[in-house]
Amino acid sequence: MLLPIVLAFAACGTDPDSDASPDGDQAVQLAAPGTRLVAGLVVPPGAQLVGPVFPAVPFEGGPEQTTTHAAVLELDGNPFAAWDDLARQAHDIGVAVPGSGICWWLPTSPGVGEAPPGASVLERRPAEADALVCEAGARGPLVDGSQVMVQLRLWWWAAGAELHLEVTEGDMGEAPYSYPDADPGPAPATAVDDLPERDEPSSVDVGDPFGRENNCFEVGYRRLTLPDGARLVGGGATPGLKDFAAVLAVEDAKAVLEDLRDQLDDPDDANGHYRLTEENLADGTPVWVLAGGVDAGGGGCYMWSSPQGNAILVTTSSD
Repeated sequence: MLLPIVLAFAACGTDPDSDASPDGDQAVQLAAPGTRLVAGLVVPPGAQLVGPVFPAVPFEGGPEQTTTHAAVLELDGNPFAAWDDLARQAHDIGVAVPGSGICWWLPTSPGVGEAPPGASVLERRPAEADALVCEAGARGPLVDGSQVMVQLRLWWWAAGAELHLEVTEGDMGEAPYSYPDADPGPAPATAVDDLPERDEPSSVDVGDPFGRENNCFEVGYRRLTLPDGARLVGGGATPGLKDFAAVLAVEDAKAVLEDLRDQLDDPDDANGHYRLTEENLADGTPVWVLAGGVDAGGGGCYMWSSPQGNAILVTTSSD
């Protein structure tokens, strides 16, 4: 079981040699290439970190002695170069993430998640393909005997371009692996010329929809709206390791999560179950967590605050 993870384009970057998000809402912004991520990885050229890296709450029944972090990256340059830079960094720490030659061109007209036929990025983009998708995962040992598992998913289409990252560190007691198991190396240099066109980004104000449509609502498929006291830093425009991953800057994490819970929970419907609790990270730091879902084929959602309490990562997973 994977933990869920993972755009406002006008925010300024931060010092690459500093942590991405110190205290205060104004610090929750886009961070420049070179900003530290986790496990020795840094933000690659052509990308910016959206808000902080989010340490995840250990889930019940999960492996002990491990920690997981999730991050959302906005792509504003060559996505193949960004992917290959991260893959090189992963190789440097002992994790064999394959190069961008594993990406593919995807037509999304049948609907995201229906797995329509695609074409390898080693070929020219077919006329009907309107998205670029790259997905990989790898696990490898470190010199101290512990392990690192890196999972990446990149999505580029008209609505936006993001790379979602999930990294687990610790003793997983499993052999190294890489998915896909073959590494074709980098995508052809000409692939960047085939990238689908991107729409101009639009601003999101309080009360406006954000993120992709999902069915974590008791009333079915809808979009969340931005709560009072929150600012959309970025994310939410592409599928990732879940439906989407959006980062909110907040003044009061609990109050914003209460607002999001109330959007999901229909008072006249008993099929949804949503819990807002204060949970501890692996190091004992408390964070607010909203988790829930809908019975009988409905989707789920998982949202949690940063250790500083000034940001929230919003994710959903539809059926």
